[in-house]
Order: sequence, then structure tokens, then C-alpha cells
Amino acid sequence: WVTPEQSKAKCFQREKEGLEGKSQTVSTQLSLNHGIAETVLDKEYGTDDFDYLLSKSPNKNYVPIMKDDVEYKIISIKDALAVLQTTLTEDYELYLSLVEQNDELWMDLAGIDKDSEFRKTLVEYKSRRPYEELLSIDGASSGNVIDMKVMAQEIIMELVGMAFGRWDIAYAKREKVIPTFGDVFDALPFMPVVSLTTQTASYPLSIPADGILSNDINSNICISTRVRDVMLLIWGENADDIEYELCQLIGFHSLQEYFEKPTGFFDYHFKRYTKSRRKAPIYWPMSSDDGSITYWVYYPLLSRNTIPALISYLRQDMENAKHDYEAAHADNNRVKEAKAMERQTIIETFIKRLEEVLAIGYEPNHDDGVPVTAAPLVAFFQHRAWHDECKENWDDLQKGEYDWSHLAFKLYPGRITNKAKKDYCMALTHGLESICENKPKEKKTRKKTAVIQTTLNLE
Repeated sequence: WVTPEQSKAKCFQREKEGLEGKSQTVSTQLSLNHGIAETVLDKEYGTDDFDYLLSKSPNKNYVPIMKDDVEYKIISIKDALAVLQTTLTEDYELYLSLVEQNDELWMDLAGIDKDSEFRKTLVEYKSRRPYEELLSIDGASSGNVIDMKVMAQEIIMELVGMAFGRWDIAYAKREKVIPTFGDVFDALPFMPVVSLTTQTASYPLSIPADGILSNDINSNICISTRVRDVMLLIWGENADDIEYELCQLIGFHSLQEYFEKPTGFFDYHFKRYTKSRRKAPIYWPMSSDDGSITYWVYYPLLSRNTIPALISYLRQDMENAKHDYEAAHADNNRVKEAKAMERQTIIETFIKRLEEVLAIGYEPNHDDGVPVTAAPLVAFFQHRAWHDECKENWDDLQKGEYDWSHLAFKLYPGRITNKAKKDYCMALTHGLESICENKPKEKKTRKKTAVIQTTLNLE
């Protein structure tokens, strides 16, 4: 087995030799992306006997992985994904077998002769089915071969979910067992079964009650620090090695950089939470004009108190900037003095913009959905695609395209009240039926014709 320390040494050696693009802790990432798990194992460990490798792992402190109802200790994220790749390959072979059996069954039931030309034509036609990716995560595999970068990004997104209180870390630590699926026709649960529904005093993570984290590495609500806290609880003393490997897989030097860069965490999250024409990310990076200050807002906890809470955090930032200025002035350090003054200006502008949002009557309502709720906050979003989406929605909201929403009624009560006088559906949506002049006519109840029963005397 290759230990994380050996992987780091191997990585350093490759960089020293100038092998650009091959300095990942997982030297076989490219072959896994374009080949099969057995090839990867053979290159990395000199054998393709996967079960043998698992059984011979000398390290007993790594995350346990279940394979064939047996618990193995896995060295790294790469090894865990290799387990998944092997299982995925086996499942796809089983899937193809079941599809073939199903096709044969219905053709037999239809009485189609096995040697007929019609049956051969049907079999040939069905062989042209679209290729099925068994992983439901978009882009996580191609030809049912796992893309390790995408999976690493997915892992980090789930860690962020635990940091915000979206997911219960007890499931990741195997302290709770994920419930088995019910019948195929059972109703879906209101929330995913691994959600954090209640937070007790003994819960091991500090969850932001206001749903706000920061990009500031020195803040006690720093998002990268909170994610590291999650990793420490899951992986213990190996958390640093796991973090190092994840950063290598996603192509960033650190988690802090991954959260700060527009092409980092939010870019992946935005793509994952985009389906067809609907774009609905739930972790919103709200930034200053220059992007130097960013607070992350967790949409499910967004409320009328969120903007005031952000202003409160920024005022604390202002106090810190003033303190830095005074210290720089006392030391006669002109450079630090100028930076502190510039930061104060940035914070003042940030606060002013947030106060403008409050002044127009912004009050979020989750029934309106992400696109409408995020629209008035467009000035704080730096990610180009997300900014453009919010700008379009904000223009439409101002034009009256979303007058059905609670937010529109808060922002434009006069316009919607006038509409409600003529439009009964609009009136009904906002509880204004009493002022509507075009109420639907009440249907007159038809009187039932009395049924007269007679007795036939046959005598």
C-alpha cells in the first residue's frame, strides 16, 4: 500500500522532474478517467487482484468501506473510488444482463419465434438504446468509468452541506445507518433521509444558526475552517492527508483557494444545481464589488433577518479595519494604512448596498423559489452565469413577470393590488378576493327531481 506520506513524496518527485499535469497524489488519475479500475490497480500496486489488496492493507486507522458485506480499511479517497469503480463495473454488467433477460421475456410472451427475422430486427433495434450511466451525478462518470475530479468536488460539496447543517454527520461517521429503500411506489420523504432534522446540545459540529459563513480565514465562521472541522470528525488524524488529496484531485492548492476562486466551489455547485432551464444553487456567495469580502448564505435558512445579520458582520469587519488602520498609523506604516483605509471603503459600500436592498422592502419567501428570491441580490453575485441569471430574473420581476410571487407583492403592492381587482387568480394568490371585481359567477344548484316510487300490483 502507498501511504499518504509516500504519495506526497511521489508527487514532489514528479514536480521536481517537471512532469506537468501528473503531480496528483493519485498518479493514475488519468488512466482511471480513461480506462478501467483493474488497469489502475495494476499500475499503482502491481496487481489487479482488488480483494487481495483490500485484505492486505496494514493501516487500521482509515475510513472503513463496505464491499460484499465485508469492512475494509481504505487508505485514501482514490482507494474508496476504486472500490466504487469496481462495484459500478459489476453493477453495469448485471444491468446489461437484466435488460437482455427482460427483452427476451417480453418477446417470448408476445409469441415471437426465436429464429424469426422479426425477432432479430427487434434485438438489433434495441441494441441501439442510449448508453446508460448508472451514477445519477451529472458528469461523475463517462462510459460508467468514474471521473475522480468530479467525485472529489462532489465530496467537498457534501462536506459543505454538513458544515451548514444540511446533512447529519452521524451518517458519514456510520453512527447511524441509512434506512433501506421502501417499495418502489412509496411516497418520497419530505426531506432526504440523511438530513439533519434536529440538532441536540451534544451534536459535534458548530452549525451557523443564521446560515452564514465567511471566506475570511481569520473569522470564526470561516467556511474552509468549518469544512476542515467536518473532515477531522470523519477522518480523524488522516484529515490533513485527505484534504491534501482532495485539493490535488480538484486542481487547487487549498480549500481556501477553492472557495475564493470564481472557478472553484461555487462554479461546480452552480452547475450541479442547474437542470434544464432551472438554476437553483443553495449556497450563495455574496461578495463586495471587488470580491475581496465574501459571505456564504445558505438558502434554506434565508430569512428576513439574513440581510441585517450580514450588515452586523460587516460592521464588525469595519471595527477590525479601523483597528488595523490605527495600528498602521501608530507604526507609521503607510502601505498598511492605505490598505486599511481601502478596506473600510469597500465595507462601507457593501453595507450601503445591503441597506438599499432592505429599503426596497426585500423579504424572502421560500415558496417563491431560488430564482425569484435571489433576483434582488444580483449586485452581490460575481459568478458570471449566476449573475446573468439573477439579472434576467430581476428585470422580469420589475416588469411584472413574477407578480404571482410573495416577493413581488412586498416590492410592488400597488401594482399587484390593481391587477387583483381585475384578475381573480391574482387576487386569490395574494388573498385579495374581497377587492376583485371579476369574481367567477356562482353556479346555481339544480333542484333534484323527486323520484316517485310506485308499487306494481300483479294480482
